[in-house]
Amino acid sequence: MDTTLNGGLHKSLMNNAFSDQGLWPKPDVDVFIADWSGDTGAIPSGTGSDPTFQSPDIWVRNELDGDDPAAGHQEPIVNRPNYLYVRVHNRGTAEAGAERFEVHTHRCNPGTGMTWPDHFTSIGSEVVHQAIPAGGSVRVGPFPWTPTVVGHECLIAIVHGPDDPAGAAMSGRPLAHDQLVRQSNNVGQRNVAPGCPSSAVRPDCPSRSAARPWPRTAHGSWTPARCPRTPGSPSGRRAAS
Repeated sequence: MDTTLNGGLHKSLMNNAFSDQGLWPKPDVDVFIADWSGDTGAIPSGTGSDPTFQSPDIWVRNELDGDDPAAGHQEPIVNRPNYLYVRVHNRGTAEAGAERFEVHTHRCNPGTGMTWPDHFTSIGSEVVHQAIPAGGSVRVGPFPWTPTVVGHECLIAIVHGPDDPAGAAMSGRPLAHDQLVRQSNNVGQRNVAPGCPSSAVRPDCPSRSAARPWPRTAHGSWTPARCPRTPGSPSGRRAAS
């Protein structure tokens, strides 16, 4: 029933809970994308007070040629290519083999209902060409992406392969995106705030709307909105499962 309704999400949650408590053996390969800075890949991710929309393993760089992808996140610039990177960890006991996994990246306008996968659009996919040692990680990308509207985007990354499938994410079954992120360590999310180049004149940069433009901060960047909160959960936080 869980496989039919949720793509096996709850089965995965139970398997990881028993493994973390030492009741079942740890999996040979357990890949994950961190949801927050202290995330170790445990499921569910953190507590209700830990944000799961600030993944340190998903970041954007504005340039490709001559750029250092390890230099950290930059907010995207609209109407020009930006480059998305994803870091994948392996908390299993054995190496995750080269060519055994793929990373899939997606974007979503938070003005939608944000149901996975209905409201998400693919950015691109890439095979993980490197082996990931037990306890190690690798960087995957770049994934070229051109945002077109100033304001706010939700980015999702999924790591999937036969040795640790992202069953719920790849099943095609509709799920609340925040439930998917918190209860599957194969999935990470980062909210970003696409803006204009620092030299852009306000009328030349696409806005949220003529009547309700995005407010500008004292530092010259555009103030992002936040993803719609889950009913019953504190604003900007994920609902506890």
